[in-house]
This record gives sequence, structure tokens and C-alpha cells, in this order.
Amino acid sequence: DELMVIQSMYAVSIECGDGHLVVMQEVAAGGCSASEVGEARLQYRITLPLQPEGCVAELHVTLPHEYPEARLEATSSLDVAGGRKVEAEINALLAERCAETEIGAEAVLEIAMWLTDEADARASAAAAAAVSRQGGAVALSQAECEWRRAVFWIDHMLEGRQHRKEAKVVEVVESLRLNGVLYFGRPGILILEGSQDALEDLVREARKAGKTLKIKKSQTLLGGRCDSRYTKLTTCSSGDNMHMRALQEELLSLRLEHKYRFIVGLEEAV
Repeated sequence: DELMVIQSMYAVSIECGDGHLVVMQEVAAGGCSASEVGEARLQYRITLPLQPEGCVAELHVTLPHEYPEARLEATSSLDVAGGRKVEAEINALLAERCAETEIGAEAVLEIAMWLTDEADARASAAAAAAVSRQGGAVALSQAECEWRRAVFWIDHMLEGRQHRKEAKVVEVVESLRLNGVLYFGRPGILILEGSQDALEDLVREARKAGKTLKIKKSQTLLGGRCDSRYTKLTTCSSGDNMHMRALQEELLSLRLEHKYRFIVGLEEAV
């Protein structure tokens, strides 16, 4: 079941043990005991796209036949600026993470989500460092370095004139010239782009209006405004129920689909 979920979120290649997958499923279903299947092991590779353009992380997973009652084994390979040094650092942290991750049926998914975030941060830092080292290259301005994309969670965000606090949040977003998309609903989701200062001002002004914005994800746009996806604020009407499918597609386009459940605070839509 976990592998099916992972395959719906990432590109997965089974490298060894395709037949063992059936055996492991039989063990999980109680069709035979782990002692009866010997040392069956399933190995597969998960491709994780990263934020810097062209950067990719691969998670190589080995599952013993006792999984999920036994710990998984995992290594990673990265195609990022910084090369083997960054890869070695990530793999050292990955080994620690595997040893600390709670044994259970979602261990691989947890590791994949952790690796994406960790590799994203290091790949972005390495890419920024590479840009600064390029001879004759135009350095990014301070304002460009602070241009960000952020995802906010609002527990109750309904539309209509009678909802004054919600209307005030929209008014503040527009006055700060933040661009993006707002999904009304319970919860409400705001995906916005703008300067770091403007995003911080939004949180403060929304709090004054009686609405709490909880940040779920924040990304630096390395090219500043050049990397912007939005030219204005778009609102998506949904009554009391947020358009889950539309939001999933939006997060997929931003390579944030692995953060879906964390961002909305709900189970993944089916």
C-alpha cells in the first residue's frame, strides 16, 4: 500500500526483487510467515525533483522481508551543484535519519519527504553559491534574494461580504501587491509570491484583523521576480469545501505535492 502511494507521488523504479514484492505482500496479509520466505529484499529507486531547475535527488531504498516491522536501508544520489561533497553530507544525515525514524508502514514516505526538504535546502544553497562565484555574472540584488513564494494555512477562510475578517485579509494581500492564489474553505490556503518584508507584513496585518496565518512552506525564488508564476491575486470559490483537486494540481506544478497533507492538515484527497 505504501509503495502504491509513493508511486502516485513520485517516479519509482523497482531495481531488484519484483517477485519479492509479492512475497512481502503475502507476509503482510498473513499468507505466510517471514521465516518461510528467507531473505527476500525489495530494492527500488525514487526520483525526487528539487526546486533549483535541473536538480534531482534519488532515494535508493532496500526493504527487508520483515518490513514494516524492520528498519529500511537507504542511500541517496544527487545531481546538484556541490557534487559529491553535498551528496556525502546528505547520506551521512540520511543514515542517522533512518536509524531514528520510527518503525512503521510509512517509514519510506517519511524518509522521502525529509530527503526532499533537506536536499532542496542544500541544492538551493549550492546553486546560490555557484551563482556568486561565476566570474562576470550579474549578482542577484538584495531585493531579488528576498523574493519568496510562501504557502499559508488559515483554519477558516470563507468568502462573502458578511465575512469581514476574511475580506480584510484579501484587502491586505492586494494592498501589499502580493500575487498568487487563494483557496477559500476550511481550511483556506494562500499561495503567495512577494518580498520577504511584504509576506511578514501580511501575517502581522492579518493577525490584527483577527485571522491567524500559519506558514506551511517558504521558498526563495533564486531569480527574484523572474521566477514568479503569478501576475495577480486569483481567488477560488468553493463554499465550505476547498477545491482539493485544484490545490493538489497547484502544488504538483510547484513540486510541493509531497507536502500536500502537511499543508492542508487533512488526509490526501482520493
